[in-house]
Amino acid sequence: MVEEKKGNREKKKKFKGLFKGKKDETKKNEFIKELKVAYRSIENKGKYIKTILLPLVFLGVLVFLMPFILEKVVPVPLDLNPATFIIGGAVPILLGIFYPYISWKNRENDINSKMHFMITHLRVLAISDLSLKDIINMLGGKKVYGSLGEELKRASVLSTQWKVPLARAFRFVSDRTPSKMLRDFLDRFSQSLISGVGHREFIEQEQGGVLEEYKTMYEASNENITILNEVYVSLLIAITFIMSFGLVMPMIVGSADINTFVYLASFMMIVTEGLLLYLLRSMIPADEIWPQTGEKGRLEKGLYRLFKLSLIGCVTIGFVLFFAKYSLSVPLLQLMPFEILIAISLTPLLIPGVKTAMEENNITRRERNFLGFLPALGSIAAMRGGKINESVHYLSEKDYGILTEHIRALYRRLRTRIDDDAAWEWFGVDTGSNYIQRASEMFREATYAAANPRDVAH
Repeated sequence: MVEEKKGNREKKKKFKGLFKGKKDETKKNEFIKELKVAYRSIENKGKYIKTILLPLVFLGVLVFLMPFILEKVVPVPLDLNPATFIIGGAVPILLGIFYPYISWKNRENDINSKMHFMITHLRVLAISDLSLKDIINMLGGKKVYGSLGEELKRASVLSTQWKVPLARAFRFVSDRTPSKMLRDFLDRFSQSLISGVGHREFIEQEQGGVLEEYKTMYEASNENITILNEVYVSLLIAITFIMSFGLVMPMIVGSADINTFVYLASFMMIVTEGLLLYLLRSMIPADEIWPQTGEKGRLEKGLYRLFKLSLIGCVTIGFVLFFAKYSLSVPLLQLMPFEILIAISLTPLLIPGVKTAMEENNITRRERNFLGFLPALGSIAAMRGGKINESVHYLSEKDYGILTEHIRALYRRLRTRIDDDAAWEWFGVDTGSNYIQRASEMFREATYAAANPRDVAH
């Protein structure tokens, strides 16, 4: 019985090892496939070789040869560890080789963070009389969609210029996109078109699924923030321990220099902050607050102006403090350490920080009021036969709280009849809200294409 049990265990281990080997082989094949796609997706290979690959390879070779160079330059014999220079030289070379893959994978986060806007935009335009080809041409290449717009532009070019059916164009793009979410969506879209399902019906059914998938991804990213927070706190405790160690060591040994530990802890703090910022940017989908049109409204310009004035204030205060301490020898400032003077000099930066936090809170309030304004606009415009400008005039006389002044400014621009598209764009830019700007753009495009305003707004 014991021998039979041992035999069964050995068989199970063999089966587990077999499946594990297949899993590793699959991951390896996927990585090689993605690496090939990443290299094929380089638009300007000559520029990549000249500006990225060759400089990084040159830097790596230079680090490799650094021990021999130092022996010739420095007359004193140096005790150098060759492993340091081997690793230090290999890192930039590997970075140059895998740069296309890293850049290609970074686009995945950019695409995923804009999928919810894209599917909503598709749904709104599908209500209108536009064909699917016109909708893809409209969305393809939009700057606000970033990498996602570039992927849609590829499908648009294949369909419009090369006369490739949209189903095949979607399949072509899905095989080359770094985003799994977009890949699955385009595969389903392609299959539905081949099966004869209308694009409106498919998009209506698909919108909820894509938004739910985005919600799941967003919640997973929030869990990553919790993990990063715990790691960050642990690193801060370690850095604090090093600083405490630096304070105690001179008392115990007497010869240890406290500055060494302080500088080491400061360096570790800078590295930790930089690493945390990089991980946050790479792991968490971007959730932009401010409009991404490239235009800056009065609110954003005011914050930039306040930030510049704060920088001038920092330089002025720092100059006065250091001049008073080292040139005039003011007794009170003589007692203050260098670090305290730096902290006092940087204090004016609190002003733009507090102001920005207040404005972001106001943006949230505008977005809540906009959720009541847009459905009302759609319903009134539908009752008035699609007359948007008259409906905006009617609602501008109502009270929408903090959003009221922006609605009235929108009507004043529309009343000039110069450029309705620009009027709606600046409505979103002036509010400072990316959500309001995107929703206004979608509403304008769909109603311009003869969609029912009530259906679009709801």
